[in-house]
Amino acid sequence: LTALAKVPLAQAASLAQNQPAQNQPAQNQPAPRMVPSPQAPLIVCIDNSRQVREQMGQVLTAHGYRYQSIASSVEALQKILEMRPALIFIDLIMPQISGYELCSQIRRVSRLQNIPLIILTSSDTVLDRLRGKLAGASEYLTKPATPDQIVHAAARWLAAAV
Repeated sequence: LTALAKVPLAQAASLAQNQPAQNQPAQNQPAPRMVPSPQAPLIVCIDNSRQVREQMGQVLTAHGYRYQSIASSVEALQKILEMRPALIFIDLIMPQISGYELCSQIRRVSRLQNIPLIILTSSDTVLDRLRGKLAGASEYLTKPATPDQIVHAAARWLAAAV
């Protein structure tokens, strides 16, 4: 008994030579990493958790955004002024300066007032959301946010800012 299968010509030729087809990923090879364009929007994440900052960077750069992170809420305002990001993710619960206070500080600087501020935090009460809105947050996401939630929120606010 013989089975027949339809395969693309390039793949069939490769199989005959025992090589991977050109349009097929080689097994055990890492996927190519997307390098953001210098013109891509810069997104900043302010969070004292290194793990969160690294995960955000992986998600956002994989979708073509430029990315920078800031660990210290004390240094955040000065760094934001230097970086000029298109969008900022901010954790609420940080030592020294809270995310609420940081949102308020950013909103008081005229050239930063139109930057979308997305709160990304584990704190999810009605009062937290209200305080975030009053501090100037554009949106409120609860940790753990999925990569899709992060990317869709960023895309939505960047499209609205254009």
